[in-house]
Amino acid sequence: MANRIEFGGIYSMSPFPEEWSDRLKAIVLDMKEPCFGEFTSISKSDYPETRTVMLRYLQHEDSILICTNITHPKWNQVKEHPFVAFGTYFANHGLALRLKAKAECFSSETAFSKQAWDDMPQLHREKYLLAVAGGTNAEGVSPIYGCIRLIPNSWIIDRTGSDGWIERRQIYERNQEGIWKKVLDRKLSEKR
Repeated sequence: MANRIEFGGIYSMSPFPEEWSDRLKAIVLDMKEPCFGEFTSISKSDYPETRTVMLRYLQHEDSILICTNITHPKWNQVKEHPFVAFGTYFANHGLALRLKAKAECFSSETAFSKQAWDDMPQLHREKYLLAVAGGTNAEGVSPIYGCIRLIPNSWIIDRTGSDGWIERRQIYERNQEGIWKKVLDRKLSEKR
């Protein structure tokens, strides 16, 4: 389903609002700055735990895919506690993103995961594999590649000025029918 805007700032199934979709994909693909993101999930002790991932590719119209090593502890943590928060900051672009999402884990044997890795641009796939080639996780297990799909329920998008202060905040929420609505679009005060 393509992005489309409806009356009142309501968006279709896109994982990010239409005005940001192409821009976000371009930022991640240009690789001029590391696109680190962090998951926050509830651990077994009921305290939030943060796990870092690197965004290499944004794809699929109803979700965001993160290709990752499934032998890493974050895989099981997200699998056991699928309601996560995710945030990232693109310093060169003055753009901060936060979302609440449901996560789905796909192992390397699934067609979905294989397709996700095949669809990733070759340069990104090579960089990811090179970064962990011969590497192991904390338990000494060789990497096995899978993917985590985030299905967002809400987005907070902050634009910062050259001084690092937030200049504009937008908040989008998705209802039960999967329709996005802009619930806040505010330019913040110049006076700080």
